[in-house]
Amino acid sequence: MKPTTKHFLLYLLCLALPLSGCGSDVSAVSFVELKGHSSEGIRLTFSPDGKRIVTANPNNETLRIWDAETGKELKQVDVRLPSPLTAAVFSPDGKKIVTSSRDKTARIWDVETGKELHKLEDASGGMYFVAFSPDGQKIVTVNPDALSLRIWNPDSGAKLHEIEGHSKPVLRVAVLPDNKRVVTASGDGTLRIWDADSGKELQVLQKWRVDEKGFIFPWIEVSPDGKKIAIWATEGTARLVDEKKGEPKVIHHPVRILTLPG
Repeated sequence: MKPTTKHFLLYLLCLALPLSGCGSDVSAVSFVELKGHSSEGIRLTFSPDGKRIVTANPNNETLRIWDAETGKELKQVDVRLPSPLTAAVFSPDGKKIVTSSRDKTARIWDVETGKELHKLEDASGGMYFVAFSPDGQKIVTVNPDALSLRIWNPDSGAKLHEIEGHSKPVLRVAVLPDNKRVVTASGDGTLRIWDADSGKELQVLQKWRVDEKGFIFPWIEVSPDGKKIAIWATEGTARLVDEKKGEPKVIHHPVRILTLPG
């Protein structure tokens, strides 16, 4: 059987996630195609209940919301921003979507009406990553050209904190399930934990050697129980790290998983 783009995408999914039953023969897997955007490089995220998908056209045209089971388009939101969209994620209750853009803004949209609720502005540069806290009470944004991250109130659009401490740009961020801590990954080779309410640095979890080319974290992800952090880092090793012992264990290429203290 000749491999197709769909087979390749499923293969990547099997590599990225701990799925059972991912084998070489994926012919029995069904696919739903989401058609409608006019350009490539679409950003997409599932809703918290897994029933919907939001896709963002980086050419600034629309957000589209789809039925994840049938592929039916449920809604379009006309955004028409001056610069490309870089991310779009649902709020934990599924009622809002926050987008980030190279136009130095993140914007909060009402899923039901498509209305823009708030514009979060960062004068230091474009926003490339955005995340909701699990309780939906905070939004965290990252500008990779800056050494800081920002925490916002999604109900008012007000900036709550600007957190600084890394010596090189912050590249990725996630809010832990307790809603009280934020984890950042930076080009300075460190992973740090911060108090989400005060902005105080709580811990430097790990520091890796940084060569002249720098150190990049393409992605970090927190486990649902908040006890582990998976890290994909370009220096090409994979480690399971018990934070209490501080000793990394190589497990796979190229993902690291850190275990946080209880």
